[in-house]
Amino acid sequence: MSFTENKKTPKASATQERIYQTALKLFCKKGFEQSSMREISKQANVALGATYYYFKSKDAIVMEFYAQTQKEIFIKVQSTLKEKQDLKTRIKALVLAEFENKKPYRNLVGALARIGSDPQHPLSPFSPHTEAIRSRSLEICRSIIEDTKTPLPKDLKTYLPQLLWFYHLGMLFFWIHDQSDNQERSHRLLEESLEIMMRLLKLAKLPMMAKFRKSTVKMLEDFLSDTFFK
Repeated sequence: MSFTENKKTPKASATQERIYQTALKLFCKKGFEQSSMREISKQANVALGATYYYFKSKDAIVMEFYAQTQKEIFIKVQSTLKEKQDLKTRIKALVLAEFENKKPYRNLVGALARIGSDPQHPLSPFSPHTEAIRSRSLEICRSIIEDTKTPLPKDLKTYLPQLLWFYHLGMLFFWIHDQSDNQERSHRLLEESLEIMMRLLKLAKLPMMAKFRKSTVKMLEDFLSDTFFK
């Protein structure tokens, strides 16, 4: 899995990073919709034209945020994948990495979650504009599923990466709105839902579940082939 990075001079990279970090702080403090490129350039002490040179819009800054945080999460999850082959442990590592990575930007992620409910919005995780980000996220999910030692039904295994993508996104949305201390309810939900998930996957392997599994696979095939997954 690779993440493409543009080569820039050290000065240009430093300027871009300053604009980026300034924008994130402003988004978290003031709100994404309420912030402007002019205000970002002023606080970053960079000319407005230069700000637009590095980022064409606020949306472009958020796309960079998606890409950078995704890269950081991939690196964190990779260490677990090398050490652990148990599926429950791997999925837990992914969700916890999301929680840890997004914690400093919780207000921003909350604002983006509200935007994300509109699949036509360019920043929505379901939008055609975020297809590259979504595809890389699916690669992470596939790497979690592919070489796990946890026994899985072969016919269901094909669709587990997509289902895992939905699951981790749902956990992140719950975490955003969790007002308990240190988001304790989110961590409890993660533990309990993973336990149920593992039991269901174990039950799904039983011969008596073959008919039910076949209808489930048919539903997933019909649904996932006609969505934003490529």
